[in-house]
Amino acid sequence: MSKKFIVGAIIALVLILGGGAGYYVYNRASADAYTKDFCNGIQGQTWRNCVQNMANWKAYMQRVDSARFKQMVNNADKLRNFKPNATAGTGIDTTTGTTGTTGTTTAPVVQPVTGCAGAIFYVDFDFKGASACLTEGDYTQVSMVAKNIPNDSVSSIKVEPGYLARFYFGGGFDGRQMGANSDVKNIGHIWDNEISSIKITKDTSVVSVYMNANYGGDENAFFGVGDFNADALRAQGVGANVINSIKIKPGYSVIAYDGLNFEGSKYEMTSDTPQTELRNGIDSLKVIKTPGTVAAAGTTTPVTGCAGVTIYQNANFSGDKTCLIAGDYPSPTVFAPIGNDQISSIKVEPGYSATVYDDGNFGGPTLVTATDINNLSDKQVSYNPVFGNWDGIISSIKVVKTS
Repeated sequence: MSKKFIVGAIIALVLILGGGAGYYVYNRASADAYTKDFCNGIQGQTWRNCVQNMANWKAYMQRVDSARFKQMVNNADKLRNFKPNATAGTGIDTTTGTTGTTGTTTAPVVQPVTGCAGAIFYVDFDFKGASACLTEGDYTQVSMVAKNIPNDSVSSIKVEPGYLARFYFGGGFDGRQMGANSDVKNIGHIWDNEISSIKITKDTSVVSVYMNANYGGDENAFFGVGDFNADALRAQGVGANVINSIKIKPGYSVIAYDGLNFEGSKYEMTSDTPQTELRNGIDSLKVIKTPGTVAAAGTTTPVTGCAGVTIYQNANFSGDKTCLIAGDYPSPTVFAPIGNDQISSIKVEPGYSATVYDDGNFGGPTLVTATDINNLSDKQVSYNPVFGNWDGIISSIKVVKTS
């Protein structure tokens, strides 16, 4: 290798490193100047968000060329929406959603908005910090900015009664989604500063489902009366087998299935259920309005407000269930979906009594009750008081209206 080549290579390397170092020094000083005092005057979670954003921008700004640096500074002006008293910069064009000079954004109003016919969105937890009201309508990322809600800035939400707020990761109602029809003082670590589009509608739902037990988690959905298979659940942002708790308004019931299209094991609920019972999860469900009519004697109807006796497959009034109104039921075939020798608990409505039999056609030992029994294993069978109990042995039933 010639000395001339080696010298030329060294010079080229120095020029490359020198040029890179020059950019770095220029950008470092400019980044320091741009980010210095940017977050002054902001408090709480908004300040922490601002500081973190500035740190990320500053670190990246130091590693790009001057043209890209200037573009980043221009784009970063939207971060000034975090500042309650910030003035508008070049801003976001509210028509096109691109950076420009034709449209500007102003900082959200600091004081809470009152009388909002929709939902109020706050940049801090506990309904603090800058806030803005969205009334009924659809708001893309661009529309949110036009309404003084910066992208990825929401940490808590107040929802006026009668409204439902649905929000999305994506700026065009795409990506992960979640909703709220009541106040949310802490939107959670998954959703904090992640909302990019919002829909506000009147709340016509009667059932809400949740990812976690006790009505928690980062996925939920709201439904009216109807049948919702797996595809319908996915369209509402509910993943496969993620429902673990359900809220139900009075006068309605839910039949949940672990199959995709209302097949497989099922579980009926007539009131708020903090922990569902299906082991394989819920993949389809039916929301039913409680009928106002009473079925003919001797028929079954698995609905809320049973005018008679409700039998359950599991203890503590859980699992599959069937309503038996006044009448005689000589065969377990009418217990469906509960099978023969599968009853473990019984609910008896006031004014009714039930006589249960060990055998079909009203044969064998009997047990009479006019009150609820949450666990039939606590009731001893007369012919075997030491070891025998009534759990899982009932084969026929008589229901009598007593008053």
